[in-house]
Amino acid sequence: MKNIATLFILLTFTPDTNCTANELIEDKVFGAQAEAIIIEGTVTNIVTKYSPYGDKYFYSVLYYGYTWQCEQAPRRTACYLSK
Repeated sequence: MKNIATLFILLTFTPDTNCTANELIEDKVFGAQAEAIIIEGTVTNIVTKYSPYGDKYFYSVLYYGYTWQCEQAPRRTACYLSK
């Protein structure tokens, strides 16, 4: 009877296995998480835009099999998942 109760508890509290890998990853990342993607990932392209408010950098980053489009401004860093 203990085995049946244990099996019931395990099946009740297991996460949904029908979700895809894309549902586990956020589409937008900001701040320290975005900086970690740029630093730890493989940067494939860099573009710099100059403005009076400071330079703005755009990166294409390959990070754990996903391509991210990241932007880094003087006070903001953000990455967006490419579809």
